[in-house]
Amino acid sequence: MVLFLGLATVTGAMLNTCDSVERDNSEGRISFGIAADASAGGLKSDVDSTGIRTHYVIVTLANSNGEPVLDHEVLRLYNFSGYWLTEEVRLKTGVYSLLEFLVADADGNVIYAAPKEGSPKAYLVNDPLPIRVEVSENQVSRVLPEVLAVNGEPPESFGYLSFGYTVVKTLDLFIAAYIDNPLIEAPTLLTEAMLEVRISPDWAHIFKLMANVNRITLPLEESRYLLTITKEGYVPVEYVMSPKELMETSPENPLMVPLKTSEYQILRLKPGPEEGIDATVFASRPDENFGKHPYFEAAMAPPYVVYDHEEISRSMIRFDLGSLPKSATIRKVDLVLFYRYPFFYDSITDESMANLKAVFQRIISPWSEDKVTWNTQPETTEEGQVFLTPRPWLSANFYTIDVTDLFLYNSAGTLENYGIMFKLIESKGITGYSFASSDNPEPALYPVLAIQYTLP
Repeated sequence: MVLFLGLATVTGAMLNTCDSVERDNSEGRISFGIAADASAGGLKSDVDSTGIRTHYVIVTLANSNGEPVLDHEVLRLYNFSGYWLTEEVRLKTGVYSLLEFLVADADGNVIYAAPKEGSPKAYLVNDPLPIRVEVSENQVSRVLPEVLAVNGEPPESFGYLSFGYTVVKTLDLFIAAYIDNPLIEAPTLLTEAMLEVRISPDWAHIFKLMANVNRITLPLEESRYLLTITKEGYVPVEYVMSPKELMETSPENPLMVPLKTSEYQILRLKPGPEEGIDATVFASRPDENFGKHPYFEAAMAPPYVVYDHEEISRSMIRFDLGSLPKSATIRKVDLVLFYRYPFFYDSITDESMANLKAVFQRIISPWSEDKVTWNTQPETTEEGQVFLTPRPWLSANFYTIDVTDLFLYNSAGTLENYGIMFKLIESKGITGYSFASSDNPEPALYPVLAIQYTLP
């Protein structure tokens, strides 16, 4: 009996994190599923009637360097309108090899196996393991490994030294960590953290939590579980929970872990049109003021697109730091810029993105939002400047830029606060960035300045 098990790669964006992600760190998703062989007349609704009552698949998947990324991974199967599917597994984009693929029932019995190349059973299938698996963005790839019924045959017949797999009873914990600070407004700011789970003196494991709802699969034991969540600069959080309490979590009702700063305090500024101080200037209109421009942009277009000379735009922004305690010592400053469409492009290509570079520079002379023009734009300094290069579009519609070096103290010990200039330093074609300003019609997109500081 030959069945086909589908491996679907569904690309997507990240979750919800708050940091920039480069193309090399992009992710896709894979999901293992079972469907009856259509060529034999089977239908998706006939899966159970064929005698398949599986509950798990056991998978080993290696990257291009031969390193396992899924090592004897046990994935639970779910019945979805007649299809048997596992939950999606995140992987970085790239080429992988499917090395082992077993199907087990709820009692831990391996009932189907994908034979390996060179094994006695390999001749029965068209494409024995290993099978090439490609995880890519913006497309769906499918790999169909063929499996054979075990029917009492020894593992060696399929190319396995020993099945040796015990399907451990498991439970799924859904968990997310967030920054617990009253100065951070809704929605909740999810964050990365580390999770250590200890069940007994002999079993403990550390997981990295991403800035979203994480699904953590744990062995099902009768004892209580000790969960310790840590993040540098924050107070550790501990929970002692029963298996029942862990199993009551779900994607819609995860265990939400508040993380409080152990040292830093946070001042979060997000002014709107009345309090916000930002403006854009245009080279083509050198004497006009655009203090109420809805975009915080840095862009350019060649002469043939607009006027008889190239168009260049720059933006500047200043936050009122009057609510920052005078005795505060700044430790970190993040500028968060939101967007609907982040780039100006005549065509979005890898080359055009590589040619788009911008910089944030500290302004060192006064300026007025309702008076500044291209011809009167303030002076800037390259000291401590912060460069920005584009990243692939993500589901998260913001950039977080570390601008700590732009907030320096002068020799008198007072904070120079003339603001920040945003401009291109290298570009070709119609290129640039377009973020929202404090005059944008969508309040959710106003720029944010988050200052972490300590007090004496």
